[in-house]
Amino acid sequence: MKRDLVVGDKVVFKLEIAPRTPNAQVYGIIRSIGPHPDSDGIVFGIEIDAHDQAYRGKGTSNGRPYFSCGLKNAVFVAMDKIIKKRDLSLATSSQGLPEPTVVKQPRSNMRSQMKSGAASGQPKPGVYDKLKGLVKDAVSTFDDYAAEDRGRFEAGDISGHKSQFKEGDRVIIQTVKEEVVAGTVRWVGPVRISKDMKIDPLPVVGIETDIKIDPIKDFDGVDINITGSHGTKLFKVAPNHSRVFLPEQLVLTINEYTLQQQKDAAKFKKETEQDDATEEEKRLATEFFMSVAEYRRQQQGYVDAVKRGMDDRKVPEDPKIGEGSNEERMAIRGDR
Repeated sequence: MKRDLVVGDKVVFKLEIAPRTPNAQVYGIIRSIGPHPDSDGIVFGIEIDAHDQAYRGKGTSNGRPYFSCGLKNAVFVAMDKIIKKRDLSLATSSQGLPEPTVVKQPRSNMRSQMKSGAASGQPKPGVYDKLKGLVKDAVSTFDDYAAEDRGRFEAGDISGHKSQFKEGDRVIIQTVKEEVVAGTVRWVGPVRISKDMKIDPLPVVGIETDIKIDPIKDFDGVDINITGSHGTKLFKVAPNHSRVFLPEQLVLTINEYTLQQQKDAAKFKKETEQDDATEEEKRLATEFFMSVAEYRRQQQGYVDAVKRGMDDRKVPEDPKIGEGSNEERMAIRGDR
């Protein structure tokens, strides 16, 4: 697996901060690969991710530049220090997580799933799979500690945490069974493994749901067990409500949900109109760079304009156009 590493790959690697201390497991991007005068074999020059802070180095060794990066934001490591290659197939945001993606609920059961005025519109199933991998990776990165704490996370320092959510926000989430649930944000912040207290770059939202759910089953693989110090609960919930902690990518604000519903409705209408269009309508719409709906509106406009023009040419005493002969109409005018 490590032999296919190339410049630009994102990796997790071990880094000794000080003698006789446990190796830190750090995220970074490979910037150079090649021999190094102070080491045998191939050495990897890695730029450390910003969220892991600056450790040491600046992309040079003995004054020789190997690559450029932020001051003291680089390190050189041997291949055996690289633990694994991070999954680059995920579309990532600036925080290294998949961008949120939303999709509509089937309309057949949408009404029955209305919860506090909201239903449908949530992440595609594929996003769940990607986030499951990230949550699992966050735990397995610290395998020794996670095994002891059973994956329990402790809330990190939220003083400098930035999030699109804030306490009190009304939000929409969707279970793995595509059931839509409304709730209220009660906590936002990063998480860290409780034993070694290391901050992990996973932004999480703590939500009090409006109904009773089973977080472990309803959000299988993406629910994160977060506590305060010494295992205390971060917030209380009302009876018949539940507490769930999810990555931000699985949470929608009410405004986002409403906007998505409007887009879904417009898309559904467009698809319906496209489905019942004739081949001639489709051909002409494509020829004039229009949708079928736009083409139909334009054609109806032409029909209405012609009809208005014909009505303007009639006089009150005239019979309807098309009724009677020209001679009959002339005779009527001649008798006046």
